[in-house]
Order: sequence, then structure tokens, then C-alpha cells
Amino acid sequence: MSIPALLSPIQFTFSTTRGRARAGTNNGVDADSPESQTTIDEEVNIRGDSWSDDDSIVQEPIQTQSEGSDLDEAESYPANYNIRSRLREDLHQLSRNGSPAKLDATLAFWNETKAFTEPFFINVLREKYPKEPLDLDELRGGDHSLAEAVKTACDKAGFVLFLGHLEHKRHGAVLDEDEVWERVGTGWRTHRPNRSKRTTVSGLRCYHDDDLHSRHDIGELWEESWHLTRVHDTKGHVVTGEIEINKHNMVQEEPLLGCEPDDEVYPVGYDEYSGDLVTHLYHFTVSIIVKTSS
Repeated sequence: MSIPALLSPIQFTFSTTRGRARAGTNNGVDADSPESQTTIDEEVNIRGDSWSDDDSIVQEPIQTQSEGSDLDEAESYPANYNIRSRLREDLHQLSRNGSPAKLDATLAFWNETKAFTEPFFINVLREKYPKEPLDLDELRGGDHSLAEAVKTACDKAGFVLFLGHLEHKRHGAVLDEDEVWERVGTGWRTHRPNRSKRTTVSGLRCYHDDDLHSRHDIGELWEESWHLTRVHDTKGHVVTGEIEINKHNMVQEEPLLGCEPDDEVYPVGYDEYSGDLVTHLYHFTVSIIVKTSS
């Protein structure tokens, strides 16, 4: 099986605005794009249950403990846990006490299950590593210890661990304190009654320097996407280039929790009804657990 074939995710880009009737320029965002498949708010559980808020817990090298004491615990998962839920709990435990028992059990279960599962899952690392090539030795502290332990478990179970760079893009209308929500068809959307004050007679938008250089929050999310921009093996060799992924490939339920955009593109268009449009870009370094067996 070729390595790129291992990373064949469900193509997944979605809009969070239903029944939207757009007007005006939106910088390439299709006015006839399909209705939302899901929304970013559908997963509202806090990331705190999967990772501790105390970063110091994972900054020390993991000291591997005896697996025997955790064998019974490795089988004790709630009945509604899927592979993603199990991995989230397993990696949390592994980062805290170095015990691989739960992860070993989950990888074995993943190999044996006949139910559909994603072909791989992505875990966001605590730090960002922009330097190329990205390899296991480039990781620091708790990221390095966790990745080493996960690689050992993957090698034992016949899985593959990759490292990669992830980009998340969010596009929508700028939050405005004067905006109001109005019903449009069967849905709702924002309306800015004072938007005409910021347009010139010619119809061109007038932007001031302080506006262009300030931060712009998204009030109405139109579209978002997730991409692996580059994937490496643990020795730093490039495996594949850009791949669009599914948010449900992410181990964390809320990977953006507490994160500020790394980059902002403003303005990227104007909508007569919703006003100025902005795009936020987030960048992460991730580890990728890939199931190799068919």
C-alpha cells in the first residue's frame, strides 16, 4: 500500500450558514454553495476533559510505568465511546502518567473492529514547529515524550505515526456591534443597518488605516476548512503535500479552544447584507496515527 493511499480522508469543507441568499462581492466564495453539513457549534464539549490546563504536567519526559496495573482499566470505556473518543482519553492518560495500556488496547480494538472508522486521526501538539524538515527529534518536552510513546505503540500494533502541519481556515462576515439578526427564509442571518455609512457614492468601500490594521472577529461564519499542508514521517522525509481533511479526523473535540488566529486576511470582500468579509488562518503542528491494515 502506498503511503499517500494511507492518507485518503473524506473531503470535507462546509458552510455554517443555511439558506443564505448572498449579494455583492465575496472574493471567490460561491453564492450557490451547498447548505451546511454541520456547524462548528455541534461539538460543544470543552477540550479540558481531554487535556489538562496545567502545561507543566506534560513538559517532563514521560516515565513509562508497568502496564500490568492498567490492564483492567484499558478495557473500561463507556459504551458510547468510539475510536476517536478512546484515543482522546488514551493520549491524555499517556501524557500524564506514561502508561500505554489504554492506547495499546484501543489500537488493537481499532484493528479488529469491522465497523467503519476514519482511516487516521490527528492530534494537535502543544507547541508549533515551523522548521523544515519536521522530524521526531525536532519536538520538545512533552510533545517529544508523547510522540515517542505513541510511535512505540503504533509500531507494536502495526500502525504508522506521521508528523505534519495543519492549516485551519475560517471565512465569514466581520462582527459588528450594531448588527441584528433577521429571519431569511427558514434560517437566520446578520443584518447591519448602518453599513451604508461606510460606502462612498461610487460604491467603493472606504477603509481607514486603523481599520485595516486592527483585528476583526467573525460574527457570522460562512465557511471553514481543514488542510494538512505537509506530512512527514518521523525521520523528516516528506510523505505527501496538501490534503483536505475532515474535522472528525481531529482527536480534540475543540482544537481551536483558546487559540487566536495566526493570520488574518482583511478585507476579502463585501456582502451587501452582512458587510465586510474576513478570513482567519490557524496553523498547528500535529501527529497523525494511521491505520495501515485493510
